[in-house]
Amino acid sequence: RRRVERGTLLETILPLRAPGAPALSPTRLPCPPQAKLKEEPFRDGPPSTGPGLPKNKVTTSLYTWNIFQIWAIIPLDLWRQFHRAANVYFLIIIVLQMINAISITGGLPTVAPPLALILTVTFCKDAYEDYRRHVADHAENVTVTHQVDLVTGEVKDVHWQDVEVGDVIEIRNRELIAADVVVVESSDPNGLCFVMTANLDGETNLKQRKVHTDMKHDPKDVLKRGATVQCELPNNRLNTFEGTYRTGTASHSLGAENVLLRGTQLRNTESIKGVVIYTGAESKIQMNNAAPPVKMSSMTKLCNVETLWIITLQATFCLVAAASAVTLNYRDDVKCNMYIWGPKDNDLSNWDRANCIQHTNIGEDKVAYFFIKFFNYVLIFTNFVPIAHVLTLDVVKLMQSSFMENDLKMYHEFKDLFGVTQEFPMVARTLELSEELGMVDYVFSDKTGTLTCNVMEFRKCSIQGISYGLGTTEIGRAYRERNNMPVEAEVPPLPGDKQTPNVNFRDPDPSDRSRPSLSKVISDPGNPRHQGVHDFFLSLSLNHEVLPEKRDGQTFLSASNPDEAALVYAAQHFDRRFHERKMDDVRVSVEGVEQSFTVLHNLEFSS
Repeated sequence: RRRVERGTLLETILPLRAPGAPALSPTRLPCPPQAKLKEEPFRDGPPSTGPGLPKNKVTTSLYTWNIFQIWAIIPLDLWRQFHRAANVYFLIIIVLQMINAISITGGLPTVAPPLALILTVTFCKDAYEDYRRHVADHAENVTVTHQVDLVTGEVKDVHWQDVEVGDVIEIRNRELIAADVVVVESSDPNGLCFVMTANLDGETNLKQRKVHTDMKHDPKDVLKRGATVQCELPNNRLNTFEGTYRTGTASHSLGAENVLLRGTQLRNTESIKGVVIYTGAESKIQMNNAAPPVKMSSMTKLCNVETLWIITLQATFCLVAAASAVTLNYRDDVKCNMYIWGPKDNDLSNWDRANCIQHTNIGEDKVAYFFIKFFNYVLIFTNFVPIAHVLTLDVVKLMQSSFMENDLKMYHEFKDLFGVTQEFPMVARTLELSEELGMVDYVFSDKTGTLTCNVMEFRKCSIQGISYGLGTTEIGRAYRERNNMPVEAEVPPLPGDKQTPNVNFRDPDPSDRSRPSLSKVISDPGNPRHQGVHDFFLSLSLNHEVLPEKRDGQTFLSASNPDEAALVYAAQHFDRRFHERKMDDVRVSVEGVEQSFTVLHNLEFSS
């Protein structure tokens, strides 16, 4: 259950609930308004109870497609469509056509059928786009995670949408996390785990999380006896968390390093177990999702502006024409022209030039006649704004998105270290913005990794003032090209050179004595530079947070960032191979001889 303690900003979950057991009814004690957290979502219902805990099912689509709410979809879509100036214009034309005094079509709205066709086609396009959101939501909601039965210890598969607050779930390597959870157990002996937060902040480097120190000693006992987890109200702050857990009389604080967020991916860890604290709309990733705005491309905005200019020009013509009509039609010589006005009641017998004014239909009120003629000319000049261009734009955008999604040059795939093919097809998530692809005015970036592939290779190194390695880096190559300097050709590998991932190191030919050879120095203990080179690569193999990951009988190095992986692979390339990390010991092999080192202190990286 959840409760807000009077005068505090904390929310409590008590206790861990066994799967299959009835959910504890959520209650909230009355609290003063000033105790409400700013980021707390609005909740319907009395403040003493609230509506309870949200389901873990998420919906990002604009509309709810069912037979009971289909009536609400049409007005919502019409509201979005009438953000276009052209649609509003033609709606006004339809209203004017139905006023007999100014209509030129006998009161029939002749523009209504083409406008209805345009709105119908656009509605179908919007419905198709929203249907794809429904498909994506359904695929996420039925993703499988693993629920732990606290009574029997059995692990069973459940859908994400069936996960509730208080459940204990098991997440396995490379699986996405179904809800915000507090880590209570990890397969790593040190209680560590790593997550990739690309779905949250776009960063592909791994972040370290860990089981709380007091939980780590006996996590199974914590899961078996249950605990009280007290946490802050749901909010959208991704990098902070405040909470505590209690076992008996002991109370321990929890921080962001003990929490895994929904949407992140577990990496470099066989499995973890965690208790669910936030689900569905209260998870941090969903709290950061704003309501889908009405998106308009630059082309649509341009069309709106151009339509307004055309309407302004049309209104100017109508004003001039209406003013001219008032000026000319009230002249006596014009009033007596029967060929303009026609005989009264189509009867020529009673026409008299001296009394011809009775045959006119303009009346005596010049102001009223001015407005009648103005709107009359608006209907005459309706074709100033082409009604087909709205439909044409929608059809073209739909075809553009289809071409882009089926373009092989917009498709990318590669095999990761485990040989699994990763596919990255082009996906047009919003059909309205298809022509915006590649139209970038400004790029604001805090680092180069945001704009590059974030793939690192070990190419050169400088040890004790001596530079080793041939060729040049991409940065050096780009500098030479910008300054019209000659660019060195890529040095081909020598026969028998080792191939190591993330290492593109080229030693000079052994017969070339003019350049230092790293392989000769490191293989010759009598060389005066040998000890410095040995210490350099030994340091690379020891000082890191890389973890070995095994799959299909092969071992790969998984790092929190590509720089770290490239450096450890470089040490492996020169026979200083990292093997494993156990508690505070690190095992490496130096030229085939295993050695063990004790970690005295860990200086964690922090931005």
